[in-house]
Parts: sequence; structure tokens; C-alpha cells
Amino acid sequence: MDGQKTENRTLSIILPVFNGEKTVRRSIESVLRAKKVPLELVIVDDGSTDRTGEICRQYAKACSCVRFFGQENRGPGAARNAGLRRVSGAYVGFMDADDCYVPEALERAWEILNEKRADAVCVGIRTFLQSEFPDGKGTVLYEGDDSLISGREAFRRMLGGEGLDSNTYAKFYRRDMLPDDLHFFEGRLGDEIPVTYRMLLSAERVWLMKGTGYLYCIDESGTSLSGVRFAPCYFEMADRAKELYELVCGQYPDFREEAAGFYLDLALQCVERIAGQEEIRPYEEGLVRLLKELGKHREELKRTPHIGRERKRWLAFFLLSCRAAKNRDDRK
Repeated sequence: MDGQKTENRTLSIILPVFNGEKTVRRSIESVLRAKKVPLELVIVDDGSTDRTGEICRQYAKACSCVRFFGQENRGPGAARNAGLRRVSGAYVGFMDADDCYVPEALERAWEILNEKRADAVCVGIRTFLQSEFPDGKGTVLYEGDDSLISGREAFRRMLGGEGLDSNTYAKFYRRDMLPDDLHFFEGRLGDEIPVTYRMLLSAERVWLMKGTGYLYCIDESGTSLSGVRFAPCYFEMADRAKELYELVCGQYPDFREEAAGFYLDLALQCVERIAGQEEIRPYEEGLVRLLKELGKHREELKRTPHIGRERKRWLAFFLLSCRAAKNRDDRK
């Protein structure tokens, strides 16, 4: 992130996109419909091979608040970094290219950032399957209560999944408070986790906005983390969560329990999804590594309230099944 943090009184939204020709229009339109917000929409095309670039250039040509940049395909982290280098607004946020903001929620977030003097505003999230978006009711993932909390408390809640998550979207920050060296890891999934915690801890006043103003679309193909099937990228997400857990243990020991729950929950999600596959062998090496990690942290796993009793019982049964299968193979 460059050192020039101008006081341009606008809300900058960074939208990285790759091969999003089917969905990027609705994402852009959802932002442009927030007429009461002085906006800057920075779109970074990460080397798309479809019509994404053409579509986004049309918007940049027609709307003065839309800025378009293209780059070779380097991943979402690199695209977000490119966006951070180019924004000029006093406040900054992110969105994904298949999601939408509710225009009234953007307008409300802008009011709060200015009237409440908040350093950050977190918008509630509602999830939709691709097939039902946007006409279905969806499912409320997180929703605030129009309360003001500290950045440290926001960080704790992020770890515990209490009305906040580790994604960068659905959050807006005062740009001049962000660390100058803030950047996303490039070429690594889970790049948002180590960035979101730094942004929240940089804030003194975090507003949790009531209602759900960010519409998150779930990819039913199973190629994203929110899909209904397992994808190998889950292993990388678990690795990022482990890194955060180790950092918390060293620098924020008061939050060790929440960080353990955050990490172990992601690791267990991996195991659960692998177990649901028809063929486990392609993921066997990663599965064994995760099971060893869960065993290593068995005491924290027992104590954490972030993983329910039924999931803990399921894990115990799964481990017994794995041992029984190994014993049968050894006897052959």
C-alpha cells in the first residue's frame, strides 16, 4: 500500500474479478445504485479470458466513478493489492465479483462512517445459492445490532464467529488508519485472514450495522470454499488459520481460546468434507496431517465452545473408523 492517503471524501470499493462475465454486471450495478454515496469503484481484472474486461471497460467509460485496471493473472491477493495502490477515497472496502451490496446499506454505512466517526463499519451478510440469487430469501450469516465496539473486541468476535468473519468484504475502514505495509499475500488462498485482523486491530471504533446489506453468492459448483463439496483449497485455508492461531498465542494470548476455536473449526471442516467424498485417497496425505493437528490440540478441542458437541462426537467416531480401517489393512 502506498503512502499517499489523500483526504478525498469518497468511499472506495475494490472489486477484483477473474472470468466474471456472468455476474460482474450485477455487482457493479448494486454499487452504482447507492446514489447518496460519493463513490469510487476500482475494478481490477486479474487476467480474465472471457468478456469481463470488455464489460468493465464499458462501465469505466460511462461512469466517472468507475476506474478499471487490468493485469496478468496473479490471483485475488495480487488483484486486491493492485486496488489498494490505486484507491483515493477516505474510506475503503472490498467486494467479490459475484456478490452485491444492498444500495440502502451502502448509504447507511456511509452515514455511520461520517456521523458516528467510526473507524470501521461491518455490514451484515446474507448468503444465497447461485440458483436462487437474488430472488430467494437466503440465509442470514451475520447481522449486527447497531452497536459500537473496540477494534480488539471486533477481533475477538471475528475469531469466535460472533457476528463477524475474516473476509474482507462487507467491511469499510478509514483509510488513513491502515498500516502502510498492509498487503495481501499473493498466490495463497486464505490471503484475507491475516489482513482482516490487522485492519480490525487498527480501528478504535467499530460499528456493527443492523440488518443484512451484503448479498454473498455461493458457488454451487464446489470450486469455492462456500461450495457444497470439498476443494483442495480448504487445506490452504486451514494453514492460514493455523498461522493466525500461532500469531495470537505469541502476541495476543488473551484471545488464545478464540483463535484455537477458529483454527480447529476450519481444520474440522476440512475433515468433514473429505469424509463426505466418494473417494478419499486423493486427499489422504492432507487428511492425515489435519487429523494429527486435531489430535495435537485435543484439549483445546474439548474446551472450545466454537465447535458443537455433535461435531466433536462425529470426529471421535471418524477417528475410530480410520483406526479400524488401518488395522484391517495391516492384517492383510
